[in-house]
Amino acid sequence: MSTAFDKFERFGRKTYNGQDVLKNHFLQIFPIHYTDNTDDESVVNQYKEQADFVWIVDKNLDILRTFPWHYRPIKEDYNKKHCFPYIYKGSKRIKSYDSVKLVPTKTQYTDTIQHKNIAAIYDVYCGKDKFDVFYVGNQKDDTYAEICKRVENVTVVDSHAQAQQQSTTDMFWLVPNDVKVGEFFKFTYKPDDWSHKYVHVFSNGDIGVFDGIALFPKAYEPTDKELQHRFYAEKKTISLIASDPKPYPVYNFTTYEEYTTALENETSDLFWYVPNDVELCKDLDLYFDHHNQYDRRINHVFLNGENYDGIVLFSKHAPVTQKEFDHRFLANKKEHPELYSRPKKFERFVVNNYADYKHALERSTTEMS
Repeated sequence: MSTAFDKFERFGRKTYNGQDVLKNHFLQIFPIHYTDNTDDESVVNQYKEQADFVWIVDKNLDILRTFPWHYRPIKEDYNKKHCFPYIYKGSKRIKSYDSVKLVPTKTQYTDTIQHKNIAAIYDVYCGKDKFDVFYVGNQKDDTYAEICKRVENVTVVDSHAQAQQQSTTDMFWLVPNDVKVGEFFKFTYKPDDWSHKYVHVFSNGDIGVFDGIALFPKAYEPTDKELQHRFYAEKKTISLIASDPKPYPVYNFTTYEEYTTALENETSDLFWYVPNDVELCKDLDLYFDHHNQYDRRINHVFLNGENYDGIVLFSKHAPVTQKEFDHRFLANKKEHPELYSRPKKFERFVVNNYADYKHALERSTTEMS
């Protein structure tokens, strides 16, 4: 039997051993049982009357054409299980010894032999040069245009689930629409073999803030809560700054119609509303307030003096009624104790007659004076 490590790594393509290929055609082969669960070896009972051994093989693998299916253990090894390596492409590291194995059917094996003949090669890129890249947003967005300058065939999706379904590589990039891709980030990061099962999260804006661009394993199933907060149970943090957070848009609505227009046209999940009758706190900078701390599915209200009737961070996913908007009392909201604004003081006018009153009415910048 021959090994394939050197040939595959040296030439980077499939090299066939003609003898093994021919032997697979002409020599007797033990039965092959393809399954989703190679840990379940109870299937050997089905083959007791057919043969002394049965191959238990992961049906999802692309077995090498050169793999010696014709292999027959010597008599001294009939009471042993024979396992064959499933390796990572580009290295000699073993991904699994349990994906392809030859198990005795008539005796309980007492030992396991690990062979060197490669059964299959795992390629996380699935034949491509790079992982698929998905953008959660709109083709008109600046971020989408930035990505297209660096990566071919960027796909626009509306959710992680859609990206997961469409990905043709075993890991894929997911870029949210509220980040700006870093100038030097090229989507060329290559994960270590051992980390393919983890979500790789990259710094967003500051080292240690991991809520922007992520590299997802296709097999990973994040919960709704993980996706909302961009905080994943199975993750690997990468300090490299891949993006900067975009500031949420700031609006100064005067009517409910202006709010509904923004709700319909705004591409950001959240946007600020600063009423005319409030004064921002001096140390508040809405444009650079780190925004990914907020749940994108609800509205957020902040103290305006002693009440929650000032600045609002509106969610596109939680529309409010005109009554809620006019009275600034929202049903679906989270109250934050931070003091973001104070009510403006009413303007004072000296009114001695109706003409003075009309003059004050025209000049006043507050709703009451």
